Amino acid sequence: MSLWGGSEQESFQKVLDAFKAKTGVTANFDSQRTNYSTVLQTRISGGNPPDVAIIPGIGFLRQFAKQGSLKKVSDLGIDVNAIKSNYPPGILEIGQVDGTQYAIMVKFNSKSTMWYRPDKFKTLGVSPATDFAGFTKLLGDIKAKGTAPMGLGAADSWTLTDWFENIYAKQAGPEKYDQLFSGKLAWTDASVATAVDTMKQAIKDDYVVGGITAALGRSFTDGIGQAFAANGTAVIYYEGGFVGGIATGQTNTALKVGETIDWFDFPAVGSGKTVTIGGDVIAAFTNKPGVKEFLNYMTTA
Repeated sequence: MSLWGGSEQESFQKVLDAFKAKTGVTANFDSQRTNYSTVLQTRISGGNPPDVAIIPGIGFLRQFAKQGSLKKVSDLGIDVNAIKSNYPPGILEIGQVDGTQYAIMVKFNSKSTMWYRPDKFKTLGVSPATDFAGFTKLLGDIKAKGTAPMGLGAADSWTLTDWFENIYAKQAGPEKYDQLFSGKLAWTDASVATAVDTMKQAIKDDYVVGGITAALGRSFTDGIGQAFAANGTAVIYYEGGFVGGIATGQTNTALKVGETIDWFDFPAVGSGKTVTIGGDVIAAFTNKPGVKEFLNYMTTA
């Protein structure tokens, strides 16, 4: 199970086909583009988890490990020491919870990319911003010209989490970021409220197509469409590097990179320019026949 779709799903299907050709084991892909976390947790609670899931981020991983839903990598016959050389330093640790390896990183993405419409920026007479003050001014300038500047799909709340993480990492710094997401810093810390207040300067009714309430009921991919579909009215959409492939391969195949779709760095917040990197980890919820072979294939192929 994964939230991958479009070009990501097509690419991963080739991996599954190669796995079947090598082992004779069929791995069926279950794409959950919307309500991923709800569907996954419902299946776990109902005693019917997927054999394997590609999990988008360490927050979900930690949650499932703490509730005892995941299988340890070592119980699947994977020797972490034997595969260390396959990964850059620190990457395997991302799949650990309290020192135990539950998952392996399988996909990396920059989460500090702000996608936009260069053609519409030119028509509006605006340019990408480099800092957050300039970014909120940019949003106000676009709104003043009669256009709600941003698309937003927040039905599955991870998109808002990505906004928060970018702002928090830049504003509070990498050390506090690590403390907060490892549970060493309380969410009542003043730095959290400061980041949320900063976030609200950009994410508000005037700047989001349809307003915040509508965005909370809108899927991630529909949010992309608000900016990049043929009939899209927004000119900005924030999310990770994977948006480009979805927008050009699924939302609107007529898009041209550099002309009708491009990106700029997530604006600096104060003096902070920290880049956040996202990634998906793969973990097993069962040890049924074929699961061990699949996880071993994914970590060594």
